[in-house]
Amino acid sequence: MFIRMIHCGTHGKLVLSNEQYAEQMNKANSRWYCPECKGVAHFVGEYYQCHCNTLIEVGEDVCPNCKFDHFEAYLKETGQWESATGETNGQ
Repeated sequence: MFIRMIHCGTHGKLVLSNEQYAEQMNKANSRWYCPECKGVAHFVGEYYQCHCNTLIEVGEDVCPNCKFDHFEAYLKETGQWESATGETNGQ
């Protein structure tokens, strides 16, 4: 699950719930707004959480804190590692 953040001049960084994100995405050609005060906000980005609790921006594979490679782990978990790299067992 992704963590989506906006920045409001009054309330700072806020995490949008899935419902809040969907509601705002369904309003074509509108600006982001703060769910607290309905003022104009700016989209900060989409993140996912590493097992070490660091937020990693979507599109980045390696955690900057613990250096865990999430994409490599995904390939190994789904059985795609060997076809992607030609290596077996992560060697």
